[in-house]
Amino acid sequence: MNNAFTKTLLLIVLLFTVSCAGTAGKSSTTSYLKKGSKKQNSYYYFMMSQLLNSPETVDDSDALLDMALKKDKESAFLWSQKAIAAARHSKWEEGLRYAKKSVVKDPSNTATLILLGKLHAAKNEPKKAIAYYRKALGFNKRLEELYNVMAREYLTLKSKGSAIHSLRMCLKELPEAMSCRYYLATIYLEGKEYNQALRHFQMLQQLDPENPKILQTIGDIYLQKKAYKKALGIFGQLKKLYPQDPTYYIRSGLTYYELKQVDEAIQEFEGVIKKFPRSDRINYFLGLLYMEKKNNDKAYGYLNRIGSASPLFKESLSRLLYILREKNDILGAVNLIDKKISRKNQTTESYNLKVSLLIHAASYKRGLQEVNEAIVQFGDDEKLLFQRAIILDRLGRWKEAKKDLIAVIAQNPESDGTLNYLGYTMLERGDDIEEASKYILKAVRLKPNDGHVTDSLGWLYYKKGKHQKALIYLHRANRQRPNEPAILGHLGDVYFELKNKRKSRVYYQKAMKLLEKRKRKSPEEKKMMNSLKEKLGKF
Repeated sequence: MNNAFTKTLLLIVLLFTVSCAGTAGKSSTTSYLKKGSKKQNSYYYFMMSQLLNSPETVDDSDALLDMALKKDKESAFLWSQKAIAAARHSKWEEGLRYAKKSVVKDPSNTATLILLGKLHAAKNEPKKAIAYYRKALGFNKRLEELYNVMAREYLTLKSKGSAIHSLRMCLKELPEAMSCRYYLATIYLEGKEYNQALRHFQMLQQLDPENPKILQTIGDIYLQKKAYKKALGIFGQLKKLYPQDPTYYIRSGLTYYELKQVDEAIQEFEGVIKKFPRSDRINYFLGLLYMEKKNNDKAYGYLNRIGSASPLFKESLSRLLYILREKNDILGAVNLIDKKISRKNQTTESYNLKVSLLIHAASYKRGLQEVNEAIVQFGDDEKLLFQRAIILDRLGRWKEAKKDLIAVIAQNPESDGTLNYLGYTMLERGDDIEEASKYILKAVRLKPNDGHVTDSLGWLYYKKGKHQKALIYLHRANRQRPNEPAILGHLGDVYFELKNKRKSRVYYQKAMKLLEKRKRKSPEEKKMMNSLKEKLGKF
């Protein structure tokens, strides 16, 4: 049996032993190395280290590599392998030390120079990395990877121009280098230089005509340039190439929508929904398009298909609730929330939504039941307490409502909405005007440009009998929130007290017209209308 065959057989037997024996194998490897260390050369140990180079045997692999270096300390190749081994353990300094030993022994080795650059890049030392990449370029200008890694480090230094120059050098030397051209195109795209980006992506398309990523990017650039017809052409190509991917049908439909061609967009989505009936995105977009067409029944049907596991669930539920509110089916909206979200999965957000709907529908008893259930489950949440206060107030249980409002303010002293509601309601009820003013003035400091808050301040001065000062703030509130019936009604009241019946009537009439235009009126709005009719009857 010859010597070469013996060595090969030993390699195979040892590898088999390690792979089968686990920890025991590692021990036998170490034992074998101690016995045979004087008999083998560096090539033998290097080959063994490669055979054992796996996560399970990495320690043995490193030990074998060390033994190879003991046999041949002048080997540039072995020192570079030692550097790579150190890099695998993220030991950048150690890797640099070994790589530098390698490059001293073989200064023109581009692989080692690139390795040194990558190690410096790993240490976030882009300038040192670039220096080694440039050295490597001096020996070999036809390495595609080299231009890319150099461009990346220039971008780390925020030197976009140098990165582009590096990639252009790559294309000059290697015109077919797809990775360099792709990197260059993406840099232009990120910089919104769409014409330059498009030119390079089109060249890439010529090299790889059916690449979906490149084609879709070209389509997206056309969208950015508002070249919608060209974008539709690209998405048409993608649909033919990849008929089972709904993405491109969706892109086509959305492009038609950008062109304000709603019917064509619907036709596109209706055609593809037959292929992908469970696609949440397609059902969602069809729902939106039919809402655009004011066909809420069809919109509801598509949106209702979207399940709770979908990332579009919240958006679709929001639109379903909007449709039900448009139909004035408020209780139906509340029941839909319970149907879509099981009780065990209810959140403070879902309870907030249900309770706000019940308040709007003046279903106060059920609203109180829901909000109490939520508070038991989630504790004294600020929004829930505020909603309960509104319900208790509407039910004529003001003392309890005030207690909740004060609890909210104790939790969050800067809750401007709560401060305003508490202060204004106290004014309306004839409670302590000084205490009410304290809450309103704080709300004004927090939200000086909020029309509702400014209205409360004007009403505070009205209650104090300071009518001219009240007018200043009520007119300001009207500018901040135009066409708000409550503010217009207050202006009418102040002018009435100032004996200016003409202006008083004008503001009452404006408030009445705005309320009359509203298709669905809350109980509070109906109450306001009755009050305005009574006031206008005095003229």
